[in-house]
Amino acid sequence: MTYGVLKAITTGLLTGDNVLPTGEGVLEGLVEYALTTVAMQADSLHLMTLSTTAGVLRLAQGDYLIRRPVAPITVTAAVDALAVDATVEDTTAAKAADTLATINQLIDIDEELTFAVARYVASYVSREKGGIHIQAAERVILDYNAKTWEILDQMLPEALDTFDPSYQTLWNSLSNTFIVVSTTFPSDLNGGNGAIDLNDGIKIKDLNTI
Repeated sequence: MTYGVLKAITTGLLTGDNVLPTGEGVLEGLVEYALTTVAMQADSLHLMTLSTTAGVLRLAQGDYLIRRPVAPITVTAAVDALAVDATVEDTTAAKAADTLATINQLIDIDEELTFAVARYVASYVSREKGGIHIQAAERVILDYNAKTWEILDQMLPEALDTFDPSYQTLWNSLSNTFIVVSTTFPSDLNGGNGAIDLNDGIKIKDLNTI
């Protein structure tokens, strides 16, 4: 899920209740807080790592750790690259490019858990339904953990026996229904903008065979 879609979902959840902060810095802080809150509760396959230098957040199952998710930030690269004598048209185009790059950043957690992130953000802003949003987020996390633990119980020993432990991250591509091992972190991909390349990894086992 992209940052733009997350904002749209959260806006919808707050309909008739409140509105999101207009300042991007404030909203990005709330998203980072929500991401960390979810990562503290969910055994995210996307955030699992063997690396002790990956910004470790907490321990996970076995020898695995949960790294700190990378929060989306406001992109200003195009505006920063403008010449001093840039025209109004060039400035407008640069701002539009930066806005597009900002909203197209992928949220650094499993797709399924992004809905819990949206619920937590809504709970921080809601005037009347904060408790409802928190309960909904916790249900998403409980369902995700139950599925994850079942997958890990059946597949993790095989994965560890088959692959070199120097691989850094174990994450679950739900859309492609297989677990892959990647040697790169989201912050290292696509120029450091946190985007994930679903082709960057090694197929271990098709979940449909479980």
